[in-house]
Amino acid sequence: MIRSVKGLALALAVCALIAGGCTRREGTSALYILEELEAASAVKDVSARVERLSIFIGNHPDHPYRFLAYNRMFEALGKELKDETGMEKRLAEALAKETDAGARGELLLGKFIGLMEKDQAGAIELARSLMESERSPRLFLFMGYYLMDPKADPELAVKCFIRSADLSTGSYAKPQALAMAGAVLAERDRRDEAKRLL
Repeated sequence: MIRSVKGLALALAVCALIAGGCTRREGTSALYILEELEAASAVKDVSARVERLSIFIGNHPDHPYRFLAYNRMFEALGKELKDETGMEKRLAEALAKETDAGARGELLLGKFIGLMEKDQAGAIELARSLMESERSPRLFLFMGYYLMDPKADPELAVKCFIRSADLSTGSYAKPQALAMAGAVLAERDRRDEAKRLL
């Protein structure tokens, strides 16, 4: 029994070493990249932190963690440094690099949410300006959630939900977006239009 347990432990150790070797050959581990991100995020000096996060993004231009870095960089610029000009400049640079619709959507959604917190009219104008140029269904779905409030712009919310549905390819995403558009229309006593969508 002891031999079989030792044999099993040895086999597991060998498997772990092989897996570790394969991971190193394929590229940097996700854990190492996360540690690098956390180290950049922990820099006390805010300006230096922004630069470290920018370097992190440059070093990992295709890694999903770059969106955490973007969010932390924009938060440092906007909330801690109050540098709106610098934030807009960094966002423009990021959008120039990001060509994937989903990646662009994540960046623009962050900008939209930030605007909704302090300048609702500006956020509404941004949503209108993105209607034709962007192709992220998630961007339009979430903008619709924010805009469906009666104090925001329910009409624009319906357009955002429909745009999200038009861009969606998943079997659940399209019906979800149309259901949200229908719900907003029904709340506004436009039940016939809602039924046509549903």
